[in-house]
Amino acid sequence: MCDWMSSLSSSSTSKSLSQLYLPGSDNACSHNLDEFDEVGVDLSNHIRGMASFPLGKETLGRWMKHQHVNLETQLLLGVRYLHIKVASRDGDLYALNGLYSGELNNHLHAVHRFLVEHTKEIVILHFTDFTSFSKKDFTSFDRLIDSQFGDLLLTQDDTEVNNPLTDLSIKNIWKVKRQLIISVDSSYTSSACFAWVKSVWKISPRYESISKTCKEFQKSLTKGDEIEEGLIVFDGIVSLCLMTVMERPFGKYEKEYGRPTTRHLEEWIRKNSSTIPPFVLSTHFVDEGSFCQSIINLNSY
Repeated sequence: MCDWMSSLSSSSTSKSLSQLYLPGSDNACSHNLDEFDEVGVDLSNHIRGMASFPLGKETLGRWMKHQHVNLETQLLLGVRYLHIKVASRDGDLYALNGLYSGELNNHLHAVHRFLVEHTKEIVILHFTDFTSFSKKDFTSFDRLIDSQFGDLLLTQDDTEVNNPLTDLSIKNIWKVKRQLIISVDSSYTSSACFAWVKSVWKISPRYESISKTCKEFQKSLTKGDEIEEGLIVFDGIVSLCLMTVMERPFGKYEKEYGRPTTRHLEEWIRKNSSTIPPFVLSTHFVDEGSFCQSIINLNSY
């Protein structure tokens, strides 16, 4: 699955990324959460207070870890959309999901290594939150992305389209010899030519039941006039309330919710793909079973 895009049929490579089914990874860097580091400022005061209790950080670590394998392994499995929350701390840039999960530069290096070794694969990095970023931090972020990826980046100088995820075919992206598309949310306030703002439209129903989450996603697709332009990303995850976590301080999200959710999604997409247009299915623990393979198989080779 590491080179599945290069195996697509000619008709499929004439499509845009938004016209393909793509496996996605939510909180992609959370495999590397540091339970001994300070709690991130992205959490509410109630949850941050939980960390002050004995074993509080360890509990958060068990519930905030949403991936098991690193970015390079996720890409080798076939993931082509990586969601990363970023934060600044003491002038350095980190990936974050409640707890800090390593310096951003180290994660990006893994992505670069994959792209260099798999020259026809196209990856979407979706950065959100930009917690505690100053103007200087945005400049540092822009420089980091540019220095890490350089000519691999699809920039606004390469094309006149408004959104490469919907308006460029895979063949056209290959033609300009680019492999990486950087999507950012509205919290990004810089103006780098590689940053595509609001190119992704995330649908994120927030329920503790994955069955209800899937139903809400399907319902939202019927409201065509409310769907914005962009690559549709479905956050196929469960959203747990604080009480659920507090009732299971020694529980583990991965075993009790994360992996069962991924297995449910794999079965759900198999049964419903004929009635749902292509989208990114982004979830936790993408290494579970044949999740990535099942999504990729929905595309015609």
